[in-house]
Amino acid sequence: MEKLALGIIVLIGGLTAACGGGGGGAQCGELTACGGDVVATWSIVDQCLTGFPDSQNCGVTLVSDNINVTGSVTFNADGTFTQNLATTGTLVTNIPAGCFQGAVTNCAMLNNATTECTGNASVACECTISQNETSTEPGLYTTAGNSITIDGVASDYCVDGDTLSVKQTNPGFSVELILEK
Repeated sequence: MEKLALGIIVLIGGLTAACGGGGGGAQCGELTACGGDVVATWSIVDQCLTGFPDSQNCGVTLVSDNINVTGSVTFNADGTFTQNLATTGTLVTNIPAGCFQGAVTNCAMLNNATTECTGNASVACECTISQNETSTEPGLYTTAGNSITIDGVASDYCVDGDTLSVKQTNPGFSVELILEK
């Protein structure tokens, strides 16, 4: 599993086209970057994860996504933030044999404390990744125009009343959070 910063979200391995249960008016996928004042405490009400980080470009796909991120983030006027987040659930991926380049001969070779893989490694492995972690780490942020940089990672954002939308776009995937005061 790989941690990727929005500063405020842990993205697991890869995620695709899934939106969590939402609250409030804004919905994932509707972000038009507009900037705004982020100084406040915000609670996560929705999340969208689209695409899949496939660094080898070998056809890894998402079978199912049941990941949920809950908690809050406080952005302070001095450019610091604190987060209190919990990430739970499972993610199931299909990894074609071409990704292994002969290095994996049995899908169970990919198993670890949070990942269980089954299937025929000469065809494809289906891997279930379990996530159950909390994060309370502080960090730094800056805003400029319609961009917020959180611990060095730039994202588009918009504050619209009591709703903050943040979207980090990466090659092959993006992460969007909807937060409310």
